[in-house]
Amino acid sequence: MSKTLDELLAAIAIEPVDGALDRLEPAVMASLNRRDVSAVPSFGWQAAAIVLSLGIGTVIGGTSATAARPRDAMSVFTPEATLAPSSLLGGER
Repeated sequence: MSKTLDELLAAIAIEPVDGALDRLEPAVMASLNRRDVSAVPSFGWQAAAIVLSLGIGTVIGGTSATAARPRDAMSVFTPEATLAPSSLLGGER
């Protein structure tokens, strides 16, 4: 009841080639050659987005890094440390 792959391929080989397939490659190549300039993003917008994101990251990173510094080198081991879990969970000092 089931046909083998060779029989299926032989049945396909007998059928005529569709005429539209002969014109398919030239049509695809012509559409690739026509390039829509409006679809290409401008380098200026990309550069502006990169500069803006770097600026925002620098400002936020700088402010959070200065706010989380301990008072002296040994204060990181005290319960009053800025980065102690109790202070990060909202516990009062």
